[in-house]
Amino acid sequence: MGKTNLRITSVDMHAKLLHHNHGLNVLRNLHPAQMGDISENINSNAIGTNQRLDADVPDKVKSKQIQIEKDEQKSEESHQGSIKQTLEMSQSGPVVMTRLSADKEKFQKSEKMLTGSNQENINKNTHIIEKYVYKDQLDAHSVKLTFRTSNLQGGLLANNAAKQHSANVHVGVGLNTDQVQYNKKQKTDIRHSDAESDPYVRKHRPRKHRHYLNRKHNASENIIKLVIAQHAAKRYTGDDRHGIGRLNSKQSIQNQQKILTFPSWIQPEAYIFETDSLPKSYRFLPTIGNGHIATVVYSDAIYMNGVYNGFMGSSHRARIPSSCAVNITSIQPLSNQTRKYALNVEEGVFTDTISHDSFIVQQRMYAHREIKELLVVEIEYTRLQQVSAPTVINLELNSGPKSKDISFQRQPSRSLNGGSYVYAVGRTFTPETNQSMVTEIHIFYDNIPEKLIIPPLVPEAKWTFLTSISHNKSQALEAYNTGLKLAKEDEMYTLHKQTWSGIWQRGRIDVSNNPRLAQAIYGSLYYIMSSLPLKEDHAWPFYGLSPGDLAHGEEGEDYQGHVFWDQESWMFPGILLLHADLGRLILKTRIRTLDAAKANAANHGMKGTQFPWESAVTGTEVSPSEDCGNLEIHISGDIAVAVKQYLYATNDTNFLKMERGMELVQGIADYYTSRAVYDSKKKKYVIKDVMPPDEEHYHVNNSAYTNSVAKISLELAAYVQSLIGSSTSRQQMIKPEDIYIPFNATGNYHPEFDGYKKGSRVKQADVILMGYPLMQPMDSTVRRNDLYIYEKVTDPGGPAMTWGSFATNWLELKHPLMADPLFKRMYTNIQPPFQIWTEDSDGSGAVNFITGMGDMLQAVLFGYGGFRIRQDRLDFNPILPKSTTGLNITGIDYLGSSVNLVISNSQMSITKVLEAPSAPQLYVRLYMLKLEYSLTLGESVTMRRGHAGIFRRFPSAQPSKFQ
Repeated sequence: MGKTNLRITSVDMHAKLLHHNHGLNVLRNLHPAQMGDISENINSNAIGTNQRLDADVPDKVKSKQIQIEKDEQKSEESHQGSIKQTLEMSQSGPVVMTRLSADKEKFQKSEKMLTGSNQENINKNTHIIEKYVYKDQLDAHSVKLTFRTSNLQGGLLANNAAKQHSANVHVGVGLNTDQVQYNKKQKTDIRHSDAESDPYVRKHRPRKHRHYLNRKHNASENIIKLVIAQHAAKRYTGDDRHGIGRLNSKQSIQNQQKILTFPSWIQPEAYIFETDSLPKSYRFLPTIGNGHIATVVYSDAIYMNGVYNGFMGSSHRARIPSSCAVNITSIQPLSNQTRKYALNVEEGVFTDTISHDSFIVQQRMYAHREIKELLVVEIEYTRLQQVSAPTVINLELNSGPKSKDISFQRQPSRSLNGGSYVYAVGRTFTPETNQSMVTEIHIFYDNIPEKLIIPPLVPEAKWTFLTSISHNKSQALEAYNTGLKLAKEDEMYTLHKQTWSGIWQRGRIDVSNNPRLAQAIYGSLYYIMSSLPLKEDHAWPFYGLSPGDLAHGEEGEDYQGHVFWDQESWMFPGILLLHADLGRLILKTRIRTLDAAKANAANHGMKGTQFPWESAVTGTEVSPSEDCGNLEIHISGDIAVAVKQYLYATNDTNFLKMERGMELVQGIADYYTSRAVYDSKKKKYVIKDVMPPDEEHYHVNNSAYTNSVAKISLELAAYVQSLIGSSTSRQQMIKPEDIYIPFNATGNYHPEFDGYKKGSRVKQADVILMGYPLMQPMDSTVRRNDLYIYEKVTDPGGPAMTWGSFATNWLELKHPLMADPLFKRMYTNIQPPFQIWTEDSDGSGAVNFITGMGDMLQAVLFGYGGFRIRQDRLDFNPILPKSTTGLNITGIDYLGSSVNLVISNSQMSITKVLEAPSAPQLYVRLYMLKLEYSLTLGESVTMRRGHAGIFRRFPSAQPSKFQ
């Protein structure tokens, strides 16, 4: 076969791999734990594939086989040369070898070369694909291949191999060395401390009170962290419960069709973020996660939900040295190669695809979406045309230095199903409080070789490397064994994609003719969902969403993985509308720490429930800033607002009665009743000495926002009491209408707090949140004035969760021309090519800032979609974003049913697609025309685009007074 000019991107890589099996022997599922030690009998416990070479083989391939047989004598010299070349390579590192032999004589010659003087060159840090077999030992035209691998002692790279790596390592094929090298000195230099420029503390409070180490990153100063540390480093991984046995398909990957999730009119570029080169800053590399474990690709750290180390304010996510940060440093032959990196959010996978005229190599990395304990690395080789020399894939693992957070004890490699694995148990060093305990985790992982070698006649090969992490040893091992089985049957990736497909089919947002917005939406949904588990695990609960997602949060960075108001106020509403079950899971993170919140209120001399500004493991206040912890008391009211939204959307009274939801609601109301004091001059209850969301002002009285959420908390308690007919309160609550809300009657606007000077700078969205999401009744003129006044003084370099809120409020007032430019400001916080958000628009602050992503999703759903979750209905009043010709919202959850909404310039169509057995009958009403339609499962209702509402019964002629 002549040379083919081929340039294949990772977008169509999957299709290329599926269609390139020519019926020759195929090396699949090379999982290390299924391979034995090289010193053992090469035929024992082996995995083999027997395939008929004459079955369904394309004519071109058959002719090629015939030609090979005719030229057998002529090619003998070439074969021997290949083996010699392979053995020469083995002297400098590990080797993977495979070759077909057509007759016994050639096999004996080859075997002789493999033994004898060169045997010592095949060391233990080696993957070997063996063994040559005699043609007369098998059926005609069939070949059996045995895969073996050696143990890598103790899970460490061999010391002598590690010493060969310098501090600066050239990484990648066809990449600029300056772009991808990294050394410890440079890492130290960019982590200097400067409290005055600390972006971590910007969120917490004014600059003079910042207590975090400086982490202000400049994208131009940083370089990619893609190397193994100079010394041999340990590697580990984690756990949680999974659905074993829920395998619906036994179809092999090479025969399956692509799982279709997004509409065909969506261009792949909208959800496959592809690039020829990696970003200069490692901060902007994408993350892979599943709500239980997560990592930044190529980074030296894995983080697990609920695993923290450090006392009180020093509590931070505990770093697990990575056992999956595999990088292909080079492939031989080196010429004419192209490289593509891609994050495919539809399938939840990061790929590195290297194309050559004669082969394609693709590496996949993903956190398994169905088996949440597993992180998976797959490397797949496909030959495109005949080659005369082996293909050598050189690998590096970036484990980084020893963890400062977890003490690991590693056991020697053990045999399992004819192969081996490494097991390690780790315990964090420092508990969060004097009363709490350290956390234990268990890890099973595979060793990563330094080289993979594919002999010339092998058409396809695949290797799978697993990491399994859990708090429970048996669960970690069970997940590892399940992964082993899936890898053997080539169903690992298929199951992962199927689960992600189910997530997207249950809830997503599609836009047409606006690729920039589509990328931002899909990226935001992917990153938030990657930090959420799919179901509740009573043995190991979900601990909450942190502003920097699950893959970030080391000491002094990215808010250390703590949970703030960001979870309820910014991420929760969009998730609730599209995945109500996950909304409930988020609220359960507050139920988990309810007793700690009660103790926190008592410590402050108050009654009821005071949730901490920052929460980690125990629910104790862990903010490094004393002022934030003591003064930013709106957090409890933010949680109450989220509970209100949840109850209105689901009517889940069981959450109130059986899962302490009533206790939570009443406790928050009791806290604000205890915290407020009566002002005889104002004849209202006031709340003094607080810090509002605008953290540049603190020790202020009567924050408009704080007092508003306190009022809502009191209203919610009264509503819940009427809903279930009981109360847990032992004190008389303040009437909600008696809470003082500051208002300037002369200027007809809301001052941020008592004494606020009009025109003073504001850090972020604050007062304007009274309109949305708090939905406080006010005159439209007052609302416009609030928006005008505070837009002018809001810090343009402030955190990302600001401009989406401004846009949402303007859209409700029917001012899209005001909303559109504010909405577009959010794009400045999105870093290419992988749609990574930063807290600040200059690239500094918390990275992969899912708080900002939540704000964008709210702007799309509650702004352009016009959704409002009210006590007796779900309103929507859509308008298309600028340059967008269509907006589709899939899986809107309401009262046990799920509906799809398709919006065009003039029409909208609503279809009920799911209905729980206990769900009430739903109706939709177009307010302007006073038209009402019953929603029947599977049937669509099309109407003019406009203001409409979904009700559980036929509504009255006028919308309800409830807000």
